[in-house]
Amino acid sequence: MRTVTGTGGASAAGALALGLVIVTTAAAADTKLKAGWTPKEIREALHRSTKLSFRKLMLNKEYDSFRQAHPELAWLEDAPDTPVSVNPSAECFEFFVVGASAGRSQFCFGGTHSVTRAVGRT
Repeated sequence: MRTVTGTGGASAAGALALGLVIVTTAAAADTKLKAGWTPKEIREALHRSTKLSFRKLMLNKEYDSFRQAHPELAWLEDAPDTPVSVNPSAECFEFFVVGASAGRSQFCFGGTHSVTRAVGRT
């Protein structure tokens, strides 16, 4: 079985992906670290598990635009169940550990204007 992946540019994933931010609690981050996971291993595991079939990825996309932008990937139309990476690489994930123990995390797509402010203890 073929899998499409890449680092952007001429890949289907690169054309459709955004940078991703994972916001997690201190407790969740601590669990992964105690289990021996490094940030690099977490990124790689997320990247491996964020694949969709080409058919699902194209559900709300225009095939004509896809064909024009990526003629080298035309074979995917004949193999619609091929897994396609939704993110260009493992490096596209950024992690922020926030707050105290709450037992949950949040996944956020990009698309907003970020503001960074120093947070002090009171």
